Amino acid sequence: MAKIKNISNYINQLVSKYKLNLSGLTVLTEAASGSYLYNPLIAAEAGAKAVYTFCRDTQYGKTKDIGKKMLSLSETQGRSNSIKFITRKDAGIIIKADIVTNSGHLRPFTKEFMSKMKPTAVIPLMWEPWELRDTEIDIIAAKERGILIMGTNEHEPPCDMRPYSPMTALKLMMDHQTSIIDDNILIVGNQETLAIAIEDKFVSMGLKCKRIETTVNIDQITDAIEWASYILIAEHSDNKLLIGEDALMSISDLIETGIEAVGVISGQVDLEGLVSAGVSVFPKQLAPVGYMSFQPSELGPYPVMDLFTAGLKVGEAMARARMMGLSQHDAALEAIQKSPAMDLEGEMAWL
Repeated sequence: MAKIKNISNYINQLVSKYKLNLSGLTVLTEAASGSYLYNPLIAAEAGAKAVYTFCRDTQYGKTKDIGKKMLSLSETQGRSNSIKFITRKDAGIIIKADIVTNSGHLRPFTKEFMSKMKPTAVIPLMWEPWELRDTEIDIIAAKERGILIMGTNEHEPPCDMRPYSPMTALKLMMDHQTSIIDDNILIVGNQETLAIAIEDKFVSMGLKCKRIETTVNIDQITDAIEWASYILIAEHSDNKLLIGEDALMSISDLIETGIEAVGVISGQVDLEGLVSAGVSVFPKQLAPVGYMSFQPSELGPYPVMDLFTAGLKVGEAMARARMMGLSQHDAALEAIQKSPAMDLEGEMAWL
């Protein structure tokens, strides 16, 4: 766990970076473990009237343990009066919230949940809208209720998450104990914030790397595999199988060309098939479809806190616009002008 002194510096730095001002606003978020433990402190430091932190037992931590840590942190930071630790999503608390963060403990946001929210309340996604998973937020119910939901732009200042991607990739490869310097690194992925950012930094560092997208033809795949000694899967939006039977790359082709290791930041591979074939895969446990297997949180709490603060800024802009009486359309426009907000995509877009 990071030292409290450092966490205090991080919080002050981020509140200043985003000019976050939550005075008069009530925030409903989660109390979670690891790098996510410190997020409620950011809202409190930004002057929120109250910060309700909902917690439940998960594989990552028990409610009673997280509650003790949250209480200790809030007291150390002098924020025990504003941070409220809760273990039930009571209607009386939900109706108070001006900003409800899109946090794992609070999801899914169903029609029933949103019926308990005030119509001027907002939900910042805390990531870009293309990452939205249909099973977690009922957008149609939100529109009917008047709940404004927007994403966070992660690829432009002030919330430019791209530098974290190559650092995360290097951390994964170091944990995997690869040579890195003498590897031919094949990066698989399409996103500007992930695979492209990794490629750009690796090239500038002088590392030997190539990148292919998930739509390449068979000849390009064959050439890439024959060149590579290490494969780094970094694809977060295309959910098709990338390594396996009837996949972008077959396991047998990897074996024939002598590839012995595959790193997975995000993307779908046949883990069991690769391991059975003697290919080393890291991390050893992979996340389900739509989730990252190796996240920037591996670098410590700051990347998580950075993105969370940006999301709070989006929430602040949305909430204040809605409380001024602006329509969802006009409030969305206001949020884009005053924060790193991103509109939803396709038919769900506000603008």
